[in-house]
Amino acid sequence: MAVLRPGAHVAALNPGSSTLKVDLYRVDAAGRVDAAGRAGGLVDRLGGAEAELRLTVAGAAETRETWAGVAAPEAARRAVDRLAALLGPGEVLAAIGCRVVHGGARFTGPTRVTADVIDGVRALAPLAPLHNALDADVLAASLARPGETPVVAVFDTAFHHTLPEVAWRYALPRDLADAHGLRRYGFHGIAHRHVAERLREQLGPRASARCVTCHLGNGASLAAIRDGRSVDTTMGLTPMEGLVMGTRAGDVDPGLVLHLQRALRHSPEEVEDILNTRSGLLGLSGRSADVRDLERAAAGGDARADLALEVFAYRAAKAVAGCAVALDGLDAIAFSGGIGEHSAGVRARIARRLGVLGVKLDEARNTSAAATAGREPTGISDASSAVQVWVIPADENLEIARETGALLWGA
Repeated sequence: MAVLRPGAHVAALNPGSSTLKVDLYRVDAAGRVDAAGRAGGLVDRLGGAEAELRLTVAGAAETRETWAGVAAPEAARRAVDRLAALLGPGEVLAAIGCRVVHGGARFTGPTRVTADVIDGVRALAPLAPLHNALDADVLAASLARPGETPVVAVFDTAFHHTLPEVAWRYALPRDLADAHGLRRYGFHGIAHRHVAERLREQLGPRASARCVTCHLGNGASLAAIRDGRSVDTTMGLTPMEGLVMGTRAGDVDPGLVLHLQRALRHSPEEVEDILNTRSGLLGLSGRSADVRDLERAAAGGDARADLALEVFAYRAAKAVAGCAVALDGLDAIAFSGGIGEHSAGVRARIARRLGVLGVKLDEARNTSAAATAGREPTGISDASSAVQVWVIPADENLEIARETGALLWGA
């Protein structure tokens, strides 16, 4: 285990298809990460003509920097350099933690990065084609920085490795499934873990023992969590399974895929494009994948936009009820993600369908929570609700930094 040096800091990287979130955290002598953060920012418009870094240092105004023609790996290197430049005498960048979407069966916890680990991440790219190859490139760029700063990969799938076999196994021929790793892995685990831990802090272990965390954004998933361990989730082998999402269809009849290929003569690539980038809220509404646009349109009488929101909420509510079965009951629900944190309307649509479980929102608290989302956890359930309902901001980068510290320093 590495020796923690005085003045240690951890950089957390969260790469996306066109963005890179970056944060810098102080670490105390026991290896605990300071949740306040030292600095944070976002590199936007990656892959375009000109990327932009927006960086905020605690107590200072935001600074901006533009980079021509920069992709995620180079942006990660430059962003970490900018964070390291903030450190003063006696301070050191002790580690870099980086989110990786798919860890497969091999990576079930935070992992110190080596060339072999990068190869392993890249080998899983067919299961997460929009993410893993990019993640591998960012890991390689981080590992190649001068010095010997350890790099840790934190996997979105790792939190769900505690799923029981009844939840992760597909009803496929066993030899085929086992030979090729065809099973449910789950995703958004970094966010689900963080939200579950914050909920536990608010309610205590007994009141939050059986909770469902609802990570609702352009990508969306639910997790059934018992005593801090994931026991079921809505995503599967890939991030396409489960809920209706911004542009993803979520669950569909497998026969639909065969029909698209055989009867309509679509190639596998065309089918993937339909299900991954042209479906979901966008496909249902014919207008937008953005809930804010759809809520404005629905308020103006657009029936397709309203239906898209209803389908989204209906499928999410059904999934919450399914998670309650996996948990043998339900103590609490926590909403997070861009939609879950900011759309009081979507939360209300979902909660209305969960009355059968005793869920009841406080309308005023739910509405006010949308205005304060992104800050502290907010309870939005009515006093008579049988299930606690909360809005809890998901801080993936803080969780990445904490898991990095736990691996390297055991704290």
